[in-house]
Amino acid sequence: IYSSRADGTHATIPLWFNVSNGNAPDMAIKENGNVGIGTTSPYAKLQISGTSTNPSTSTQSSTSSQGILRLHGTGGLFMDFGFLLSSPYTGWIQTHNGTTNGTGDDLALQPVSGNVGIGTTSPNAKLDVNGNIYANGLIYLSTHVQHIGDNDTKIGFNGDDQYEVRVGGVQAFQCEKFNSYSVVRFGGASATGWGVTFPSPLGCYSRGKMYVAHDFVVTGDCHLATSSGKNVGIGTASPGYKLEIKQGKIYLNNSNIWTIQRQLTQKYILVTLILV
Repeated sequence: IYSSRADGTHATIPLWFNVSNGNAPDMAIKENGNVGIGTTSPYAKLQISGTSTNPSTSTQSSTSSQGILRLHGTGGLFMDFGFLLSSPYTGWIQTHNGTTNGTGDDLALQPVSGNVGIGTTSPNAKLDVNGNIYANGLIYLSTHVQHIGDNDTKIGFNGDDQYEVRVGGVQAFQCEKFNSYSVVRFGGASATGWGVTFPSPLGCYSRGKMYVAHDFVVTGDCHLATSSGKNVGIGTASPGYKLEIKQGKIYLNNSNIWTIQRQLTQKYILVTLILV
């Protein structure tokens, strides 16, 4: 098919097709090879112009499309493309099975290989977003979130009921479930870390030994060595008794009277400390 002048010579002028009753052409092929559907001035190899409606379940029909472009695949599935009618005139894509008020079908991007970039032409991961991400719902992770360019600084999950923060390859702290308590544990992934238990009791909790190298201040109740066989040492890292104090003095500054009791063969030795 050629477009020609009245004298029969070929011309580089657009070729228009009109198959409807209107006067405007339904399709045009420009002299540069661009094809326009719904426009006589296509600026790309294929340009489709039209008016779509806002997407809704009513657009999921097999007999009519509310988009501008529709793809129809095997299995009776459809993919519609369109734009919102009002600002911000967002473009939309909707897959469906052609049933009004039906459930939309899945949309797969790069299902075989390759990456997807949003805001970038050089994606470095399965999904590379150059900008902010807004999620109004849960984000599911199977492992960690890592700082770009820093392989040993990350946050994430070690397993069920475990959440950690690693800085410089070292675990800064980990949140975990331990003995029915939620524990915030500092000091590494081994059992020698310590943390705080929630919701009760609120205080220090140690899975192993807890070392305090500086002043230790407690403003509320303090329960130490509550498990069988566990001891408390002051001035020693290896206490052999429930409370063992070495290399120091005890200073009690309170108006109350403290009584220390020791049972020896069903008899008590009472030592009364009068605080001054």
